Amino acid sequence: MAYKYFLYSSEQEKFMRKIQEQMGKTFNIGTVYYKGSRKSFTEMSSSPSNRYSDMKIVAEGDDTKMKYTLPTGR
Repeated sequence: MAYKYFLYSSEQEKFMRKIQEQMGKTFNIGTVYYKGSRKSFTEMSSSPSNRYSDMKIVAEGDDTKMKYTLPTGR
């Protein structure tokens, strides 16, 4: 079992979009299905916090039992 936190931060999303744009890529936010609904996330972590002040936990649990797509830059 690997307990994970799915975190969302609009500051982090803006930062990642800016970085990916500078590299000529597009940032695609991650999604996780949690309690019957789809949630967007910017980071999956084993810690319930990150460096962004507006961070919130949108989902948590055993990642092997959850359906999700990771954030990507294309």
